[in-house]
Amino acid sequence: MESTFQAFKRPSSNDFGENNALVRGMHHEKQEKKFWTPSEDLKLTELVATYGARRWNRLAEKMQGRTGRSCRIRWLNKVDPRINKTAFTDEEDAKILSAQRELGNQWTKIAKLLHRRTDIARPSSNDFGENNALVRGMHHERYKKKYWTPSEDLKLTRLVATYGPRRWNHIAEKMQVKTGKSCRFRWINQLDPRINKTAFNDEEEAKILSAQRELGNKWSKIAKLLHRRTANAVKNHWHQLMRKTLKKQTKEETNNLKPSSSLPSEGKDTMEASYFKTNVPLKYIDFLGVGDA
Repeated sequence: MESTFQAFKRPSSNDFGENNALVRGMHHEKQEKKFWTPSEDLKLTELVATYGARRWNRLAEKMQGRTGRSCRIRWLNKVDPRINKTAFTDEEDAKILSAQRELGNQWTKIAKLLHRRTDIARPSSNDFGENNALVRGMHHERYKKKYWTPSEDLKLTRLVATYGPRRWNHIAEKMQVKTGKSCRFRWINQLDPRINKTAFNDEEEAKILSAQRELGNKWSKIAKLLHRRTANAVKNHWHQLMRKTLKKQTKEETNNLKPSSSLPSEGKDTMEASYFKTNVPLKYIDFLGVGDA
């Protein structure tokens, strides 16, 4: 008799597509929660106390909505009571900056130099707040200087001459206090010797106004219509032209609102007073009928 049962077949990746109910349901359940709630932190603490801080996949099954990796990261970087969450001292910041220059972005090794500080390769806003030693130290080091100094401009110029105007992240490591984006922006808009820094002439201003009406605020495309002008310079000059135009229109409207004739210098003079100032003699009216007597 022909068997009514079919042999078991291992499901392949082709059998489980995006529309598969099981895969889609589990994915939705695992990923729908972005931020951890206080109740979840408390439950994770209780589970770690029961099963230990190792069996993360089993803990994730009890959490019902979190992966093992997510539970591990949350515990190691936020919930673990052994984490040092006090304010960070200048000495710790100095250690972080010095170690980062020597070791690079090897955060695990750098964290071992500090007392109970966490380490993570890609910190997220949920797991690490503003007081995290590594994040705060790097943020302080890279962004404490708002303006570029002449010595930094000279150093950046030499680095670009050595490595070329492309390897911005590598150049930023040599600068030590700037990001790759900041170095690129500084070179393209200020330091590149090919930049045309002369005053905008009437022809260029007309091109900017005409192109902005057609293309909108696509400053990179507009800058290509001019000779060695940067997109940032074109944008700033367009805003300057708009301010001048608005100021001129406001001044003209104010002048149109002024009255054509000015008031007399003595504003309190009445009509009778202005009449008496004229040399016209007044007509005598005899109300009592006495005549000339």
